[in-house]
Amino acid sequence: MIARADVKRAHRFVVAAKKLASLPSHRNVVELLGVSIDKIPSYTFHAYVEGGNLRDYLQKINKQASTSNPKSSRKQQKITQPAKYKELMRFAYEVTSAMNFLHKRKFLHPALGARKILLGENNCSKLFDFWPETEAIEIVSNLLPLPNAPIAWLSPESVFLGIYGFEGDVWSIGIFLWELFSFGEEPYKGKTKDQIETKLRQRVQLNRPTYCPGSIYGIIMSAWEKDVEKRPTSNKIIDDLKIFLEKENIANIDDGNYRYYSIDSGEDYDKLDRLNIDVHEDGVIYG
Repeated sequence: MIARADVKRAHRFVVAAKKLASLPSHRNVVELLGVSIDKIPSYTFHAYVEGGNLRDYLQKINKQASTSNPKSSRKQQKITQPAKYKELMRFAYEVTSAMNFLHKRKFLHPALGARKILLGENNCSKLFDFWPETEAIEIVSNLLPLPNAPIAWLSPESVFLGIYGFEGDVWSIGIFLWELFSFGEEPYKGKTKDQIETKLRQRVQLNRPTYCPGSIYGIIMSAWEKDVEKRPTSNKIIDDLKIFLEKENIANIDDGNYRYYSIDSGEDYDKLDRLNIDVHEDGVIYG
């Protein structure tokens, strides 16, 4: 006999699975291949992504920089490699664009962090472990009481009040950007759960990474606004990143296989369509 609680969980899973199956494909989101609901427990099946996670990749860069020339500054080496700097900016734009894509469709990404971003072909970043809004809220509610809850990636209102939503995801985008420019360093590394909670209560923010551009840290700080209504949307963060890229003269990010441009006018879309060039809804050229 199946317990009533199991039946209830199975029903919630089916509802979530249907929503996941209806999600359009996105280059920076791990593709859902199928769902098994015939038996309990049920399963989702996703495309295999071969490149490991972004946190490990960033830490690998960190290690390589320190061993290649131990006499020079590790961080100085990393930031003076144009390809690596441009790659960081590409990751920032890709992940934020993917989050905006999910938010527009009422999906959330509980405790977003570099460890929950996979790398595919040509180091294309891909988000996984995202859920429809209702299910994501329940996931966070179940995580919070755990001794190993990922509170370093969660907003204060989630940690202390159990409130989680799109504004909480924006806070996590800020944490992700901090991780990115810290080359995979763990936020609040070495701190216990209680110590992290104390930092959050006292509004002690993570310091600006040494080579994080001031404008990027400004975006990060805006995502960490105490007042949730003052936090930017994921779409606003994309706009701010575009402005920064244009000022830095790296608006066109080319990884050798994909090019990313801001496309604004309908005329531009029409021209690209005639050339059979795929343009994502966020104004990004793929191809």
